[in-house]
Amino acid sequence: MRSSCVFSGLSHPQLVEAICERLGQKPSQVVSKKFSNGETSVEIKTSVRDQEIFIVQSGSSEYVHLDRESGKSG
Repeated sequence: MRSSCVFSGLSHPQLVEAICERLGQKPSQVVSKKFSNGETSVEIKTSVRDQEIFIVQSGSSEYVHLDRESGKSG
């Protein structure tokens, strides 16, 4: 069985810590930066050759609630 790498995005570092603790491994090294214009830079610091890779990151930067009656966000 191949070993695995678990990477954390900016959204859930505590979840990655819990997952890795359960798996008995440390989170893989990654440097993530969020720029003022909304762009994100990610630098992988761990070799991923011959590894199973898992990335924990939400697909949305913030939760937006839509009022079903008015269709307005709030």
